[in-house]
Amino acid sequence: MPFLKKWFTWGVGISGWQIGREQTVFELKDSVKGLNTKFAGLICYESVFSEFVSEFVKKGAEYIIIVTNDGWWGDNSGPEQHNQYAVLRAVENRKWIVRCAQTGVSCFIDPLGNTYDKIPYWQTGVIDRNIISNNEITFYTANGDITGKAGVIVFIFSLLAVIINYVYKRKVKSSA
Repeated sequence: MPFLKKWFTWGVGISGWQIGREQTVFELKDSVKGLNTKFAGLICYESVFSEFVSEFVKKGAEYIIIVTNDGWWGDNSGPEQHNQYAVLRAVENRKWIVRCAQTGVSCFIDPLGNTYDKIPYWQTGVIDRNIISNNEITFYTANGDITGKAGVIVFIFSLLAVIINYVYKRKVKSSA
């Protein structure tokens, strides 16, 4: 809905709430150990789009890095809610998430959704943790939000059934 764009353009440096146009999976090579790992680099609000994140995993990402600046939220629950989206993405895709937030919540999130080494909103610090990369593809990663899509289909059929029933009853009542 392009007409809403102006309404969502705020004076805090935010003028877009959409996902990126490309999904580059980065490769980190360790020539000493002979290991290569692939990761997804998400910027801020991209982390709330579940199927967008899953596409990185389908392309080979073995863990996910989220970089964000949540200071524009101000003093409310926004930074913590934004962090909870990362927990969902970790569980959906069974991937470690490294979350680095300037003026937000920085932490590590394991594939089961457990949070480690959390630096709270508006606090500074440095965290370091070994994580395990994996190339597992979960059912959710492969198939997306089937439950939500099925719910929409059931709703549409239910709505149609109610409308047809209503029209049929009015027709029967008017012919009687």
